[in-house]
Amino acid sequence: MWSELTLEFHRIERPGDQSLKEVTFKPKDVVMVHVGSAAVMGIIKGFHDDKLDVILRKAVSAEEGSKAVITKQVSNRWRIVGYGILKGGNAVLE
Repeated sequence: MWSELTLEFHRIERPGDQSLKEVTFKPKDVVMVHVGSAAVMGIIKGFHDDKLDVILRKAVSAEEGSKAVITKQVSNRWRIVGYGILKGGNAVLE
């Protein structure tokens, strides 16, 4: 069970979609993280060198190395901006 996630972030590029190219992450941005069957709101703690740190509002159950989809509000719509591979974080239960 994880309450914080550290993800190796990979941006998803869509041809012809200019709105997603300008998406950046700043501390305190709100994102939705989809891990397995769970969809949990999270707050960005930091983003540096393709590492994305997210504080989750609810803990999720996942194994290290599993993938998570990151969505963010762009122009009042939730858009998939990328995915991340779980590298660590703050484990509530082991």
